[in-house]
Amino acid sequence: MRSPCPILLAISAILLAAASASAGVRDPEHLSLRELVMGLQSSDYRTSEEAIEALRILGPKAGKAIPDIVALLKSNDFNTNKNAADALAEIGPAAIPHLLTTLEDGDALIREGSARALSGMRGSAKLVADALRKRQKDQDSKVRIEAAVALLSLGQDDKGTLDIIDAGLKETLNVALIYRLGACGPSARKAVKGLINVFKSEDRNLRRAVVEALRRIGPGADEAVPVLIEALGDYDKLLRSAAVSALGSIGTGGRPAIPAIIKRLDDTDELVRWSAVGALEQLHAETPDAIDALLRAVKDKDPRVRHSALLPFSKPEHRTKLPPKLLLEACADSDPAVRAQAIRMLEVLESIPKDAKALVRNACTDDHHEVRISAFFALPKAAAGDADRIVLLLKGTQDPHPTVASTACAALGNIKPANKEAIEILVKNLTHERGVQRVAAAMALMTLGEQREQAMRVIKDGLRDTDRTVRSHALSNLRWLHKEGNQARKAKEAKDTVRKMLKDPDRSVRVSAAATLLLFDEAREEALPVFLDALRSRDFGVRLTALLACSELGPHAKDAVPLLSDLLQSPDSILRNMSASALEAIHAKK
Repeated sequence: MRSPCPILLAISAILLAAASASAGVRDPEHLSLRELVMGLQSSDYRTSEEAIEALRILGPKAGKAIPDIVALLKSNDFNTNKNAADALAEIGPAAIPHLLTTLEDGDALIREGSARALSGMRGSAKLVADALRKRQKDQDSKVRIEAAVALLSLGQDDKGTLDIIDAGLKETLNVALIYRLGACGPSARKAVKGLINVFKSEDRNLRRAVVEALRRIGPGADEAVPVLIEALGDYDKLLRSAAVSALGSIGTGGRPAIPAIIKRLDDTDELVRWSAVGALEQLHAETPDAIDALLRAVKDKDPRVRHSALLPFSKPEHRTKLPPKLLLEACADSDPAVRAQAIRMLEVLESIPKDAKALVRNACTDDHHEVRISAFFALPKAAAGDADRIVLLLKGTQDPHPTVASTACAALGNIKPANKEAIEILVKNLTHERGVQRVAAAMALMTLGEQREQAMRVIKDGLRDTDRTVRSHALSNLRWLHKEGNQARKAKEAKDTVRKMLKDPDRSVRVSAAATLLLFDEAREEALPVFLDALRSRDFGVRLTALLACSELGPHAKDAVPLLSDLLQSPDSILRNMSASALEAIHAKK
């Protein structure tokens, strides 16, 4: 298997740290239980999510707060009620005894909220199933419906369950139920027939809600493919767009819709065309008609469509299907995101078009930093043999944008044999004021086999940096060094520092540290709980870090298989797809 490119590793480490920056949650020890309960009542989404996630991390330690959270189930405020139910579900088994008691409460709101909370207890499904089945006979229709949805989500449904759900779908105001079914993900596949019947309504809101639910149910909604194909011709552009996305989310079962989706690439609405490109990629559409349609989309008048249409051609199996002339035109596109994507794609081509060299050189001074990052990423290969590529990269190390300068440093490590002036600049950058740039320079020197002792010290110092992006970047570099084989011993020199990082204040860094130790096969008993906990997190950035690490670790992440299998039932198609990729990597033969 080909080793990952160190420059790609450098860039992805920085971008990954940035991806989770906006979703960071303070450690629970910094928040009192009283603050967490108050947070559940906040109208600010981020504040309530912080509270729910902190309660999840605390688990059984949040026991004293459970009665106060249960009391919030009586709230007339929908968000507070929902947050309380979600929080109880996230606390986990410790909340089950309380919820089984409140499931018998005299207040219907309490019973309804308790059933909703129990719907998230997949690990204890059999333990709570009987109590939920009893509530399917509740005198309150909302409690009956919530109990039925919970049983469906837990995979403990029976005929009575579906009868209750179908009856609920026939009620006039059933949008909330439709969305609840969507939140069950593929587990709600048995409710698809009822959703299809609701779609026959002329109510725009109901029809949109059904299509969104089918999208989230994903692979379990293949029965709805004919209905969704019909929706592609609806006059409502939002419905057309949602239907296209739903078909893509269904996966293999949605492939019969590929011809109809191709036609949507000529839709008058740019959002529909953009959704169609994404759906074709999700469905792995590889027919000549699909490829021709995507090639046309690369020249779409909307930049979002053009950018999305390029992505399928970045895959190894499709690289040769994008004509060089079309790729070069995209490299000079008026939109910076399109230019950046097209230029980065040059690096993975087996042979670089002659005219590409000038485009990449010019892109090194582009006004947009994303384009400059891609240019330096592609430069070592795109301008192979050109003497001025070293000059351009050396100038790039002085770029005012930190990611651009770091990319240029890392790219110098891809030019062999090592250039004397480049080594001098890289050594100088080992003391740069920006930590990310110091670590990138160190990684380049390690790749070139130059000044290894000094470079390794810089990487080790990066592990202790006050900037979490630097720490994350240094950890990624250690994993790459370990995979190089001849540098594994050097990488392991930092194992004691990495072990301490399992208690890092930033959760994304803790996950990265755990992944590094698992790869080193060190401190497994300490690292594994941190890693597995990240897969349960509500924080998308943290979960993303863990899923990417699973794919990177391969067989070393075998203990994550049960959780990854659970994520295949997620209503989020990104999480489903990334979990499937991680499982594939874990089971792949070496």
